[in-house]
Amino acid sequence: MRAQKEAWLIGAIKDCKTGNYNPEQKSIKIFDGDREVDFINEGFGAFYAKNMETKTYSVQYQNIFGQTVAKNVNLTEGNNFIDFCLDYFVEPDITTFVSSVNKLDTLKISFKGVSATNVNEQNAVFYYKGNELWADFRNESGNFSKKIKPEILKKLIISEKKAIEAAVLKDESSDYRNVYTFELGSKKKQIINCYLDDWNFYGDFFITIFGELK
Repeated sequence: MRAQKEAWLIGAIKDCKTGNYNPEQKSIKIFDGDREVDFINEGFGAFYAKNMETKTYSVQYQNIFGQTVAKNVNLTEGNNFIDFCLDYFVEPDITTFVSSVNKLDTLKISFKGVSATNVNEQNAVFYYKGNELWADFRNESGNFSKKIKPEILKKLIISEKKAIEAAVLKDESSDYRNVYTFELGSKKKQIINCYLDDWNFYGDFFITIFGELK
């Protein structure tokens, strides 16, 4: 009788864009179908499971936006070194303010960083010049304006969706909050994000449009 082939899963959960690890990553789970598999969590995003079968498993973890990500991994005999991206985003099918900008209404966005001792505010407006969508930003460095191309608009829509999803995260250890207010026609909405080490809505928005954070 042939010995059953064994596999090891050696995983690392990290921000794949920055390379940073989350020292408090505790939400890892490994499933073989409906059965949860035991593994060793070494901390800082590192974990391993030994003596596994050569087959497909599902690894679940929480990304930086508070979503549960499930990634299927096909293990082969021996060591399987696999990275899992904290910055991977599961895009929800929802309508955003950015995607709703039209020729009649100007979209206004207020970006506020709020702490117990300070409030830092930036503002942006999105509007049409003829058939072209434009964005104006105002912050402590000055005023910035640029036409928004379709491929950039798609990225901005995803960025707003990230801010919406990240609103589920709570951090009682810090009083710092990012407060985003959207106004479009008669619609108004406020989104609150706690501080995230490797992502914030304003920075992502500005860099996507202008290429450099001001």
